[in-house]
Amino acid sequence: MPIEPDPDEGKIVVDGDPPAAPILNTISPDPDTDGSIYLQWGSVSGANGYQAFMINNIGEVIFLSTITSGTSYTKDGLLDGSYQFKVRAYNAYGSSTFSNIRSVTVSIPADPDPDPDPVDPIDPSIDLNPTSLSVMGEIAEAFDEISLAFFALRDSFTSFGMTLGVETQQIGVKLESSVNSIKDKVENLTIKFKTMGTNLANIFSS
Repeated sequence: MPIEPDPDEGKIVVDGDPPAAPILNTISPDPDTDGSIYLQWGSVSGANGYQAFMINNIGEVIFLSTITSGTSYTKDGLLDGSYQFKVRAYNAYGSSTFSNIRSVTVSIPADPDPDPDPVDPIDPSIDLNPTSLSVMGEIAEAFDEISLAFFALRDSFTSFGMTLGVETQQIGVKLESSVNSIKDKVENLTIKFKTMGTNLANIFSS
């Protein structure tokens, strides 16, 4: 009678158990502000290594890395959102169940404006307040009136010179030249005061 072969003959019997589940520490800081998350967990006896996983803000479970040395892992480059993390241990006999889940929110602050609008320098000796702005406006209006008065004076001298003859007219021309010179200086000063008033108004309105 033929002998039936033993179905278990040649099989390797493994005598051991997978490691226990690790405990994942609280993630800090929360919220995170740079997109770099540091994970750390307690060491598990009999573990050959660990595996880290992430659950993103749409519920996907993503394998991150196998860690064969140490009990920590850093996930970089995350954008704003909510994330969950878990780890498990493994050895030659298999993997543990998953650790507890830790959550963290990433909220990266916006960069400051790298090229803000330039601000015209202001003489620190100027009293920058609404009263000063009002006074500047009144001064500018006064210089406008002075400029108009010089125009009228120039026309009067020209007319006077034409009436009294050539000699007097020459005097009128000289006076007109002087008046024009003064008028130009007044106009330039008026423009400077108007510009100063506009700059101050822009500062207080921003």
